[in-house]
Amino acid sequence: MLKKESRFIRNGRIVFRPEGQGGYLYDPHTEKLQYLNQVGVSVYELCDGCHPLEEMIGRISGEFRDVPADRVRGDVDRFLEALLRMDYIRVA
Repeated sequence: MLKKESRFIRNGRIVFRPEGQGGYLYDPHTEKLQYLNQVGVSVYELCDGCHPLEEMIGRISGEFRDVPADRVRGDVDRFLEALLRMDYIRVA
C-alpha cells in the first residue's frame, strides 16, 4: 500500500497520447502500449511530483462524484501500483 504523502512523477521516456475520453501510454524501449480510461488519464496527469497521493484521491473523488470515496481510494492505489510496476511512473 502506498503512503498518503507519496508523490509520483511520470517516466520521461513514456509517450502519452490522448484519445477521445482516454489515452495511451507507450514505452518505446519495451514497445509496451497501455490504454487508460478517463479516470486513468486524470490520475496519470496528476503524476507531476506536486500532488501527494491523498490530494490525488481527493481530486479524483471530486471529479467522479458518483463513485464512493473508498472505492476511489482503492482503485487509485491499485492503478498507481500497476503504473509503478510497469515503470510508467516513479515515486518522486
